[in-house]
Order: sequence, then C-alpha cells, then structure tokens
Amino acid sequence: MRWLRDGRTLTTTGRLRLADGRELVALLDTGDILNPMVGDRVFRTRSSDDLYGLTVLVAWARAARVVRVVKGRLVPVKSAAKVLADPLALSRRAFTALFELGEAVCGGGWVESVLRWPFDEAVFAVTMALYIAPEPVAIDELRQLAYQAACDGLGLDPGSEEQERGWRQLADHDTDRLLDQLAMLGAIDNDAAAALLTSLGVGLFARHLRELGVTVPTLDQMLEETAEVVVAAATGSPPETAAALMRAWCAHHPDTASAELRALAERTDDPEHRRLALAYA
Repeated sequence: MRWLRDGRTLTTTGRLRLADGRELVALLDTGDILNPMVGDRVFRTRSSDDLYGLTVLVAWARAARVVRVVKGRLVPVKSAAKVLADPLALSRRAFTALFELGEAVCGGGWVESVLRWPFDEAVFAVTMALYIAPEPVAIDELRQLAYQAACDGLGLDPGSEEQERGWRQLADHDTDRLLDQLAMLGAIDNDAAAALLTSLGVGLFARHLRELGVTVPTLDQMLEETAEVVVAAATGSPPETAAALMRAWCAHHPDTASAELRALAERTDDPEHRRLALAYA
C-alpha cells in the first residue's frame, strides 16, 4: 500500500505493468522468479500475469476492498485506512475475500482445474475439516475433501480412470496452492504431510460460520458453561485453543473450578475428558 501511494497506471488489459511487477516482487518477497531457467532454457517473463505470487496478492487486495481500479489506475480505497491499521480486522477481511480468489489461486492456462469455479466450496470444505479436527489433518485427506467438494459443486461425475486421474492431479496442485495462501495469512501451520489451524485460523473460521448463521459460542459465552461442556469443547479443539479455553475457564471460576473438574473426572466414561479435567483440576 505504501508503494501504491496515490495509484499506479495499469496496462490496457488491466494488469500491473511488468516494471511495477518487478518492483513489487522484490518489495513483497513473493517468491516469483523473473525470466526463470528450466534446464538450459530461459523462459522470458513477458507480463505481470506470469508472476503468480504477485498476481494472487493483487487479486486478494482487490477482493478485500483495500485497492480498486479507477480509470485504468490501481488506487487505494480511502475508506479502508482503518482496516489497514488494524491487523485483526485486515485478516478478517482477507479471509472472507479468499473465498473469491478461485481464478487467481488456481490460475489460467490451457487446462482447467475443477477447483477454479467452485473454489469457495473447496475453501469451506478444507477449513471446516481443519476446524473440527483436534489434531493435524493429513494433506492427502484435505486434497480429497477439496476435490470432492469441487466435483459436487460442479455436478461432475468421475469420467474414465485416466480422465479422473488428470482432474485429481490438477485439483491436488490447486489445493496445495490454497493451503499456501492460508499459511501466508497465518490461519494454518502446514508442512508436506499435514496442516492444523492456528488460533487465528480458529477465530477467523468461527466468525465466518457466525456470518453464515451458525451458532458458535464465543469465549465469553463458554466461560459461563459447566465444566462438562467446557471440557467436551476443549477435547475437540486444537491443543493451543484447548489450553487457552481451560485456563480462561479456571480463572473465571477460581473458587469452584478445581472441585468441578475433579467431580467430572470421577463420573465421566470418556478417558480424554478425564485426562483433561484432571490436568486442570
């Protein structure tokens, strides 16, 4: 946004000029390589569209309504100044905007990924799976969920084995790209094998569910619940989130928390509930 100042002129096709793209790649450390060499051949970067990481960021900024195009120029949205000064508010807006980025994240080319058009459904399937899982979710499982959500969204039935293999390969690649964007946002921790929502990611998705009309208790509401309800919720949460909930609940009930947790440990048949209750009793 500092680089943008009062606006930058775009090309006649609405793209960043390549010279501006070169500047931003360096400033934002997008990971894009200009004029990449594959083997002994150099592939010339002819357009900012060839800079994938930068293309996604610019599309994300537009979808998050912090920049817009006016008369052929990319300009800052003045009303977004307060959001830009508040990292949490900006992350919330960015997460909401992510659902609109199918074309940018999945990219173009001569073949289409099944994730590109029902991208919002794939994002929801992946983040919901991470949200309800108390442990890291295998990347292969997330790829399968995203692929199935995309096929269901498009109404596609598997074709031949060879055709489906091609669809899956493209979809898996784009699911990995989606996970990269969630990691860049700080919503997940991921590696080559598995992914897990961060505390920020839990908060972002819970807020998204509330906007969809789903009842998701806030921390303040959970503090008024019984030991049994809180321990059950904590058991089904990522470890960091569970610990924060249990500490907050115990601090909110300093006189009774220990006795309630011990009583719960004695009567419950669930070994995980018993373990957690005793750990904080």
